[in-house]
Amino acid sequence: MKTKTGLLWTVAVVILIVSWISPVWGMVKVEAVKVTGKAEFAESGDASWKPLKAKMKLGEQTVIRTHEMAKVILAFGDQSVVVIHELSEVSLKSLYSDDKLSKVNIGVTAGRIWNRLNKPLSKDSSYIVNTPTAIAAVRGTRFFVESDPKTKNTRIGVWKGSVDVSDALKSTTPIRLEKGRVIEVVCNQPPSPPYKMMMKDIEEERMFNEMFDNLGLVNVLAPGMVEMAKYDQERVREAEKMIRAVSSQKRGAKKIEQDFKVLERAIAKLYADTKYLLGKGARITSGKETLICLLKNEDNEGKPIPGWNGPYISAESNLLDPYGREYCLYQKKSPRGNIFLMLHSNGFDKMPRSGDDIQILLTEKKLQRIAKEPNRK
Repeated sequence: MKTKTGLLWTVAVVILIVSWISPVWGMVKVEAVKVTGKAEFAESGDASWKPLKAKMKLGEQTVIRTHEMAKVILAFGDQSVVVIHELSEVSLKSLYSDDKLSKVNIGVTAGRIWNRLNKPLSKDSSYIVNTPTAIAAVRGTRFFVESDPKTKNTRIGVWKGSVDVSDALKSTTPIRLEKGRVIEVVCNQPPSPPYKMMMKDIEEERMFNEMFDNLGLVNVLAPGMVEMAKYDQERVREAEKMIRAVSSQKRGAKKIEQDFKVLERAIAKLYADTKYLLGKGARITSGKETLICLLKNEDNEGKPIPGWNGPYISAESNLLDPYGREYCLYQKKSPRGNIFLMLHSNGFDKMPRSGDDIQILLTEKKLQRIAKEPNRK
């Protein structure tokens, strides 16, 4: 909405990394290296959308949108590569460059982008990604940003380096997001505590790195990059072996995400009826006893829950993940004392606090929103 435009762009992912010097005054050169599927762009002052093709040069204020199953890879000179995923809308707000510094500002209204910076930035340079919800000062070189077009919520994950994240209103001290961690920022709320990256996020990093090596991106970057990033066949073969090895894990992870949608819907309905938050006193190793109130009227102490109107999930549900382990749910507190829930699977190795754990965060506001979506699957 026009009246909300200023508010929507109060969220920024600000990347301040050390020592990127652009040799030419003017604009950072942006090229669409590869375009898969249907993608379009609109230039500054032009309301019409035009087909985006590979090798096109793009300037400031250009807006890019991708349709279903589409993907766009952009090269920002020799400094960075951005991958725009399907159903995304991204704008190149600012592309300033001179002989001392550079300032890149990218807006993500909707969807998901991968970012890889190939050079550190100079002291006064910046690389900014705006979303409608969060401000993140990024000190690393590989990360992703996604923005939900309906809720305006932001999710940020770091593959390499670290990020300082705060909400749009800067109501709290920035939270340091380290490598392998993810953070969520709900509209008009402080950032959630960081949590471990999901398996799908870890595998996306492998896909991103493989894409960078295999699509010949070194040939569109500065000549010095060719020397630094020569094609490595052995590494690619090893990556392919790793992808095959984790195929079963990917199938399991997909099933877990489907189960999580069912469980979070049930938890939201329970909360709407009773204002009861599950998982009090539970730990990451606690099993289905924390979720049993979805099947029968019994709180964590075995007492009836006033207003209970279940069961909220099928009576046949065994509350087990695809690997035969019980799903876990426990409560945590944010730095400001707000309670939130963590729904957790130990993943393929069946061990808690390991690299393949899968978990999602549920705030009270998120539960309220889900409960109002009767047709949500």
